Parts: sequence; C-alpha cells; structure tokens
Amino acid sequence: MPSQLLHTLFGEDLIARTGRLLESRPAAALQTVLTGGRNAFALGCQGPDLFYHSRRRRPVGLEYGTLIHRRGAGRFSAGLLSLALPQPPVQEIPAIGAYALGFMTHAFLDRAAHPFIVYKSCRLSPPQPGCLSPAQSHAFFERVIDALMFKTLRGRDIALWDQEGVLSSVCAAPPPGLEGLLAQALTLAFPERAGKDERLAARIENTLLDSAAFYRMTAPANVAGEGAKLPHGERKDHLVYVYPEKLPEGVDFLNLEKRPWFHPAGGEEDTRSFPELYAAAVEAAAAALAGLIAPYLEGAPFPAEEAAAAIGDGGLSITDGAGVPCPPRRTDPLPLDEVLQWLAGEW
Repeated sequence: MPSQLLHTLFGEDLIARTGRLLESRPAAALQTVLTGGRNAFALGCQGPDLFYHSRRRRPVGLEYGTLIHRRGAGRFSAGLLSLALPQPPVQEIPAIGAYALGFMTHAFLDRAAHPFIVYKSCRLSPPQPGCLSPAQSHAFFERVIDALMFKTLRGRDIALWDQEGVLSSVCAAPPPGLEGLLAQALTLAFPERAGKDERLAARIENTLLDSAAFYRMTAPANVAGEGAKLPHGERKDHLVYVYPEKLPEGVDFLNLEKRPWFHPAGGEEDTRSFPELYAAAVEAAAAALAGLIAPYLEGAPFPAEEAAAAIGDGGLSITDGAGVPCPPRRTDPLPLDEVLQWLAGEW
C-alpha cells in the first residue's frame, strides 16, 4: 500500500499536476476522470490492493494482489490502459478508462512511500507476545499517515473522508465492463496463471463484493470510536484498520523534524519528511504521465509499451537493485504498539 485515502489523494493531485504540465494541449478530457469518472478513478488508484480485501467469498482473488505487487505492475497497468481508453480523438474518458488511469498512479506512490513506511513500522526481530505483527504495524501506520496527510493536503479531518460513498459504492455497483476489463488485463499480463484460471471471473466478482464490504466497515463514518464493531479477529486486529481521529502528542509520524532515516534494503541516508516524499512522487509521476497522455489526447494511439516501461515491472514495496522484492535489513520503528494502546483507551 499506502492506504486507501492517500492513494486517492495522490491520484487527484497527479491528474491536476499533469493537466498543468499539458498547458495548451487538449487536457479537458483528462480532467473528466475527476468529475464523471471520479469514483471509478479512485477505485483504480487502489491498484492491486483491491485484491487484498478478497478474503471471505470463495473463490478469492487475493493471490492476484500479491502477484501484481511482486512483478508485472507495468505490463498489467499498460494492458488496462490499452483496453479501456477509447480511440482518439477523445472528448471524455469513460469510467473504465478513468479506472485504468487511476490504476497507473498506484505504483508511483507505492515505490516512493514504502521505504519510509517499512523503515518506520517494521521490526527486524519477531514481535513479542501481545505486540503488533509486521503486517498489523504496517497497516496501522498507513492509516495514521492517511489521517495526517488528509489534514496536511486538504485541511480536513479524517471523519470527513467519505470512503463508503467514494469506494464502497463503486465496488458494489461497478461501471459496465470493469470486471471483464480486469479479467482481460490479468490474462494478458499473467497468462501462466490468470490465463489458466477457470474461476477468474468469479474471483474478480468476489473481490469487488468483499472490497465493498471492507471499505464500508472501515469508513470513518461507520467506525469512529467503535472499532469493536469490525468483524474480523480480536479488537487489536480491528483497530489497525480504523483511521485515528486523534493521536498522541510527541510522535513525529511524518518526520517533520527531518531526522535521518534509511532505505530498509540498505540504501543511503535520507532526511526528507513524508510530505516531501509525496510531493516528489507527484512531480515524477506527472512528468511520466504527461509524456504518455499528451500524444494520445492529440490523436495518437495510447503508447502501451512506453507506459509499461514508465511504470515498471519491479516490485512495489522493498526491492533490491533489480526490482526484486526483498526483506528489510534496517529499520527503526515508531512506538506504534503504544500508540495503538493509547487509541484503544480513547475508544
């Protein structure tokens, strides 16, 4: 990841920045993804995380989330774009095209943000009894970041994030053609797996239904102060998926003090704050998207091969120099167990 809200904000900011880079080019069509296609675009921004919520209905689609995160994000995203974007000239991008453009944004933010998130949330030693697991720490820290960045970027409290209206609704009633689009793109990108999956259509349908339920149950309006209502596991497991409305003072979650931190795979020292990482990711992704979308909006076919190369097929979390996923070797986690305990007391 990061979590749902930040990926949505990143997609919105990326489209706005790309539109400014296009200047006099026909950028009006691009802006339609933030109006008529907004919810489909926001769902696309969740990228392969959508499949991670497929855990209840059988058959599940969970493995496709892992597959795209580990390899093939570029070719899968390019397949979506080639299949979903209409032939130029374009006056308005349809909902499934907006979804595909949103999906393209996901990899850029994941690769920019994951080193910081992992460094600040992951223990290298096994957790002690009663402590958060690595997956729980990661998920909880992402929701902390969502809440803080919503305030930083939009000046709004997390209670105003309409996750049910934006994400749950479009999963429950997806735009026409979305399920078929996902099946086609998965088959093109992963023929050795999806191409032989006789239950692929059912997995995609169940993924959307499970995701609709997950987004609804974790929406701030539905769980604020009531983490125990979430249905899976123990109370601690519930709370890691709840956006915190309040946080204890004295913890520099976003590294606003610009203290040194390191890439978990063993890279060089960095002192950037999380807002600086985010801003740099917007700029880099906008430059890539503008170069891809400008010729298309002016009448050329969408450049699928160039899109796949720009997005890249390497892993979306911690990787080695070749883009292959690898475990972290260096971390310095924040006191997230204590923060969650403090929140549990507040709830």
